[in-house]
Formats: sequence, C-alpha cells, structure tokens
Amino acid sequence: MRDIFEISDRLVDDLCEVSPVLATTMGVAGYDHLWGDQGQAGLDDLRRLAERATAEINGLPTPGDRWDTLARRVALEAAELMTTIIDRGEPYRDLNSIHSPAQSFRTVFDIMPKQTPEDWEAIAARLTTIDEPLGEYRRLLDVGRSSGTTAPTRQVDAVTKECRAYAAGYFEALVAMAGDVPTTLRAQLHQGATRASDAYSAFADYLAETYRPDATESDPVGEERYRFATRRYLLADIDLADTYQWGWHEIGRLRKEMESLAAAGFPGRDLDEVMELLRTDPRRAAPNPEAFLATMTQVQRDAVARLDGVHFDVPDEVKPLDVRLSPPGGALGAHYTSPSEDLSRPGTVWYSPGDKAVFPLFDEISTAYHEGFPGHHYQIAMATYLADKLSRFHRLAVWYPGYGEGWALYAEQLMGELGFYDAPEFELCLRVNQIHRACRVAIDIGIHCGVPIPDDAPFRPGEAWTYETAVSLLRSYAYLEPAYADSEVTRYLGWPGQAISYKVGERAILELRAEFMRRPGATLKEFHARVVGSGPVGLDHLRELVLG
Repeated sequence: MRDIFEISDRLVDDLCEVSPVLATTMGVAGYDHLWGDQGQAGLDDLRRLAERATAEINGLPTPGDRWDTLARRVALEAAELMTTIIDRGEPYRDLNSIHSPAQSFRTVFDIMPKQTPEDWEAIAARLTTIDEPLGEYRRLLDVGRSSGTTAPTRQVDAVTKECRAYAAGYFEALVAMAGDVPTTLRAQLHQGATRASDAYSAFADYLAETYRPDATESDPVGEERYRFATRRYLLADIDLADTYQWGWHEIGRLRKEMESLAAAGFPGRDLDEVMELLRTDPRRAAPNPEAFLATMTQVQRDAVARLDGVHFDVPDEVKPLDVRLSPPGGALGAHYTSPSEDLSRPGTVWYSPGDKAVFPLFDEISTAYHEGFPGHHYQIAMATYLADKLSRFHRLAVWYPGYGEGWALYAEQLMGELGFYDAPEFELCLRVNQIHRACRVAIDIGIHCGVPIPDDAPFRPGEAWTYETAVSLLRSYAYLEPAYADSEVTRYLGWPGQAISYKVGERAILELRAEFMRRPGATLKEFHARVVGSGPVGLDHLRELVLG
C-alpha cells in the first residue's frame, strides 16, 4: 500500500500531465513544450484526480507522525476545494484583469527556461500552438455564456485591452531574447511569435465582439458567492460585518499615524504635501529602470545578510533571488514567481511600473520585503526546500492567499519593528502600504456585499459604494497614482475575496504571534520557523500548527 507521500508524488505527476502550464509554474521539468487540454476535458480530468486522491487518502491506515498528518490534511482540503470550484461553475466565468487563463497563457513564457537551444525549442512549440489553449478556454467561456454565467463587462474590457497589448509586441520581444540558436529554430520562433500575436488579437476580438454583449453588467458578486470566495482564499470562516468595521478602524488608525509621521519627519508640510514631495523629488528616486532594479536587488541582499541566523535561518539554496521588470500590458504593481522544484530557477520579484521614466523609492522598500525576503520569497522558497518534511504536492501545488499574503504583509511590519525603515519616508510609506491593504478590506466587502460606508467612517460616511468612490479612497488615503488606483479597483471587482486576504491574514498571524510569544522562552525565530515551516495552509490550520 502506498503512503501519503507516494500519493502526493503521483498527484503532482498527474497534475503536470493534465496542466503543463502548472508544471512550468511549479518548475517541474519535461512539460515546457506542452499546453494540455485547457477546456472541458481538462476540467473533467482535474475533477477525477481530486476524487481519486480523496479516496486513496481516506483509505490509508492511521496517520504516523505530524508530517504524515499534515500531508493528508493539506491534500484532502485542496482536493475538496478543487472539486467545489469546478462544481460551482467558477471556471466558466474565469476572466479577470489579473489572474485568469488569459494572463497565464502569456505569463508562462516569462518563467520558461531560456538558456539552451532546447529551451527555445520548447518556447517555439508553445508559441506555434497557443491558439489551441486559447480556443479551448474560449469554449469554456462559451459554456458560461450559454448558461448566463459570465464575467462582468469591466473585466472583459480590461482583458481585451491586455490581450491587444500582448499581440502588439510581447511575443516578438520574447523571441528577440534568443541568443545563439540555429537559423531554422530562429525562423520557427519568429513564425511562432506571429502566430501567438494573431491568436491573442483574435481572442481580443472574440471578447469584444462575441463575449461582451453577454457579459454581466454588474460588478458585485453578492454575499453568497463572496463568502465562498473568502473561504476559498483563507480556508477560514470570518465575520464579514466585524471584518468590515475593523477595516475601517484600521484606515482611521493608520491615517492618524501617517499624519503624525509626516509632521515629525517633514516639519512645515502637511501629509498631502509630503506625499507629493516623495513622488517628485529626484533625490528620492532611481533615475532609470537599471538603477531601480539594482537598488531593489541590494535591498534584498542586505535583508538576508542582516537577518540570517538572527530571526530566520536561511539555507544557501534559498538565498538566490532575481529582480526584474514585467513586460508591458499587464496589471500594475509587483508580484513574485516561485523557484523551480529543484531550486535551480530562483524565485523572482517582478515589477510592473507602467509608463514610469523615473522610479520613486519611498513606497518600494516595504514592497521589496513583501515580495522578496522575508516575505513571499522566503516562505515559498523555504517550502520548496523542505522536501524532507513537506509532501511534494504541498510544496508545489498548494497556495492560500490568507497564509501567503498575510505572511508577506506581516513581513513588511516586522521589518519596521526591526528598524529596517531607516528614513522618515520609509516609515511613513510602510503605513501607506498598510492603509492600502486596509482600504482593500473596506472596498472589497463593501462593494461585493452591498454594504454602505459606515456613518462614522472618516471618508464619505453613509454613502453607497461606486467604482469611482473606491478609486477616490485609494487615491486620497493610500495615495495611489490614478492609473494604479483604476487598476486596483478593477482587480478587486474581478477577483472577489482575494483582496482582503492580505490584511485578514496579517491580523491572524499577529494574533498568533502574541499568543505564542507569551510562552516561556519563546523567540521570534522559533515563531517564524513554525509559520514558514508549515508550508501553505489555511488560517484555521495554521493556528493549530503554531500553537499545538
């Protein structure tokens, strides 16, 4: 009889067969030239995998040690969630501005290996066949259209714009990166780039001309679907009314801290004046993309050097981290992509700056800690590294934003507690990033669940939410630039429940830390080891693992 770790290994192999894009994302070699079925057949295969894994795990004898128990629970919860998502019909309306197949078919090329001719052969193979997954995805969306299960118009318009941007030059820029490859392969790459551009252009036309007339006009998803979404991303049930009020409390608290820090660090200027100074002062900015990437890379190296062995143990295999600019056309902001299974491909922090010519640094330091070390890079690379404890499925295929984004936001605050924000603007803009996440709680719950702004709120008390109101809150309280604020609100409306995971997850981790540190002899280093050493889990499960 196989044990849970053998079942986990096979489950990863089967997932790679069904979804080669996921295999590339996980860094599992051998699938980079394939797409797999991205339509109904692929969904059916995923559901069968989940059912088989559940039956096999439930048929195992009594668990052995804690790692056996952990592997079982993680796999069972993931299988149940996968089945529920499919049964609810979510894949038939999976179209949004930041995290849907429309983006993943393009972004997978960012993380594909590009060192050898064989790597470029895999890229050529995917380029020349990209119309196949796009066609299968289109047929899934058509199933949703036929049943009235569609994405909102705002998301359709955003993705249409993104697809046209991809078609306008991304793929030619990609193949221009190929170095010394055979002439025939170079010709295949250019042919593939043309075919991929044409495929994305055609998909954009489909969205604009065929899908959009049937799209949902309203952005909010309603309380029932929203509750499922929060459960999906947190693996915990929360009191939405309490969380909404707490989000507004955090907005008020952080605003007062921002005003105090501005007055103390920049005498004679109010908060608005200080923020304008930080945006426009060339002495507080990187003058070009190269300088910006060099600065962000140094921030990561300095953090590892100062904290390794003190509050964290960082194996040498986990330390490598790339910092890059994202190709144009996608949602603005920063994001992280994981290392490969064998850690030969390092984790990467990607920045999408839009049309910036210079790069103000005041709000980038805490973001660097969030996306890199000790945030996402440390937690994800460490989970990959812990192959002797965590199951392969757990390490590579499981992710819950409540845990992941909660940890990354906790990392931002921790670096403030440890004195890493060594200039007034960095302390101030830590709060700006925090209030941004608090605004997400208010906006996401308020719009999707139809809850008005509280009568005692510091911003537009008693008003009903609109798209424009949400943008205004982000601009006036989180000081987002207009294009970024628009991009953010569009993101929340198309990805319900995910936006609150940052602040809600941080809240849960801070509460856990307070309880843990009351134990005799407890240390931050031990707390961090317990949280990160658990691998990605739901917030309810994390509490059991840390305090058990």
